Amino acid sequence: MDTETQDYDFMQKVADAFLHLGTPTSGSLRAVGLKFGITRTKVRKILITLGALESPLPDEAVKLQESGMKLQEISDRLGIPVSTLSTYLPYVSVMYNGEVRSANALRIGTFRERISNIARMQPHPDAVPVEDIPRPGVSPRSKIAEANIIKERTMLKENASTVMRLNLELNLEGLPEKGWEVLRKYCDVNKGYSREILAPSDMTLHGLHYAIMQLFGWLNGHLRRFSLPEELLNELTQGRLDDYLDLVGLYFRPPVDLEDDDCFWDDNYEGESSFKAWLRKKYTRPFRFHGRHEQFMTARKEAEDFRKTVRKGRIGELLEERRRTNDYVKKIVGESKDLMLEELRSFTDFTYGDVLERLELSEILGSARLTRKDLGNLCRKANDYYEQNLKTLANIKHAGASKEAIDGMLAGLNPIVQPITDTLNYEFDFGDGWEIRITCCGTYAESDLKDVAPELVEKINAVMATGRPLCIALDGSRQLVQDVGGIYGYCDFLCTINGDDAREKREMKEWASGMSWTGRKSSPEKLL
Repeated sequence: MDTETQDYDFMQKVADAFLHLGTPTSGSLRAVGLKFGITRTKVRKILITLGALESPLPDEAVKLQESGMKLQEISDRLGIPVSTLSTYLPYVSVMYNGEVRSANALRIGTFRERISNIARMQPHPDAVPVEDIPRPGVSPRSKIAEANIIKERTMLKENASTVMRLNLELNLEGLPEKGWEVLRKYCDVNKGYSREILAPSDMTLHGLHYAIMQLFGWLNGHLRRFSLPEELLNELTQGRLDDYLDLVGLYFRPPVDLEDDDCFWDDNYEGESSFKAWLRKKYTRPFRFHGRHEQFMTARKEAEDFRKTVRKGRIGELLEERRRTNDYVKKIVGESKDLMLEELRSFTDFTYGDVLERLELSEILGSARLTRKDLGNLCRKANDYYEQNLKTLANIKHAGASKEAIDGMLAGLNPIVQPITDTLNYEFDFGDGWEIRITCCGTYAESDLKDVAPELVEKINAVMATGRPLCIALDGSRQLVQDVGGIYGYCDFLCTINGDDAREKREMKEWASGMSWTGRKSSPEKLL
């Protein structure tokens, strides 16, 4: 099934799974995706195509698509990122009863009426579509008053001349020996597929994402997330919703869909320069972050609204009912009276654990971590700070400040936080399932390099001077390929281009070339 023409019968099954109330997949993009082996983005696109979900895009975007205009052209015309258009535009055509038909014709038809009838005929729901949960709005912001959680950045933040040493290792768990043999033979893999870098400590995770694209040869065309190791997340939150929401805006994103357009605020490549040059600007100082929903006050407002939503009204009633009747939920919560993260995830499409991309490396990674007591004090101060500034922020609503001014005010409200882990997880392209483990191996201050090897000192000084990360070692000399099907697909790809079938080799190399893959071996110093 290609990306332009979709099979209607399959789409119908996906939509029915989403809309049939009282079933495990009801209202859950994640559950439907797992059921059919497709991504949440594809589930959403199918539902939008059939009219089962409304697209947030303007009608003009759909009309331009139907006129035959390409995504990049629509992006140029409307100023909407290509990644957003790809997510929320319907499919162009559908294979219906052996005939390729316009997807728009199906949307205009009777499908919505049919699925509405299906929904009304179902028993009382055990699950509520995530789209039915009100999403908190974004309120205008104002300048801040000083608070005890906010201190001078020069007092708390490490000097910008501090450099961190990071190891980024691709998850190859479960790869059979045959796959290892392919990687050893064609990519010079020894112990694993990894890159070791030196990075400025004030580099944001947002900037690190773009560096990862360059380091591993990907094209930035899919969703991604940073997260803590699961055992650490459980330790910090004890699995409780309230404990997690207390950390939203400090370390975690608010409980909103990853596909929210605000996540793609910086994906603005328009071909004005080479793609590598565009990436390089993203991971070179000065590092910036304009995504509004990650700013502390906005994120905390969304977290508090979400807390109220799940405690009151219909959702709260359904949660209590499930605690009494659902054996799986009973096992999750035990004797606890607190709302549990896993309990909520089994009930809705609630996503949690995504680390804020605006955080600097020195604010999340390090060998010295906050204790649980320190973390509790930080959360209490953050709650007090939030309450103190609510009235101040409300006053900006009618002040007429520009978006740029409001964004600047929001950024000024962000508290400085301290490292809580020496390891982060990074996921890219949930369909292909690329996973990278990021480990902090050390920190180098400008004033403390006397015991460091001279050749390493030279590289550290280069990072300090340029504000750009530098790769100092690698395992796996060739870049990966985006959309190849994960590590298994990559191994198959390598076998094909090194096989005996001349036609397959030629076609596969042509495809890979279109994905910016050259096949050349990389040296560490030239990667970034």
